[in-house]
Amino acid sequence: MTHHQHAHDMDASDRSGAITAKRIGLGLGYFSIALGLLEVAAPGRLARWLGVENGAARKTVLAFGIRELIAGGALIRGPAVSTNVWNRVIGDVVDAGALGLAATRSTRPVNVALAGGLVAGAFVADLLTARALDRKTGRTFPRFSRPNDPVNRDVRLTDLQPADLAAA
Repeated sequence: MTHHQHAHDMDASDRSGAITAKRIGLGLGYFSIALGLLEVAAPGRLARWLGVENGAARKTVLAFGIRELIAGGALIRGPAVSTNVWNRVIGDVVDAGALGLAATRSTRPVNVALAGGLVAGAFVADLLTARALDRKTGRTFPRFSRPNDPVNRDVRLTDLQPADLAAA
């Protein structure tokens, strides 16, 4: 299947009401905002729930909450920009590392494992969404677009002009 056929198929699924990568990106944005608000509002409670009650754990949860709010805002502003979803993928890896460290010190290892399962699920959703958006736009890192920018419409290789290729 060519890139054009794939993009056309995705546009057709948009009209049919199917869930698209853009809609999932928007949902991930709202999820990030909700999670970020929870982490910012109650970092101590979350640290206690994880069984790691110390100042460093609270500050880490707070910092992760701020990161989630920023990631969520970016996704709500640009749900079809794969870079915004790739930021969540990176955050998931950081979260998994922090939970791995917490697991070595936690008094509640079951809760850390539950949190790890949630992060793993988010990682899969984020990764699949980012890859789907990359396939749709043909690029991972967007640039400021012009009205006739190939990102904003279905593109055939023959549609590209030398200036478009130089700017890519």
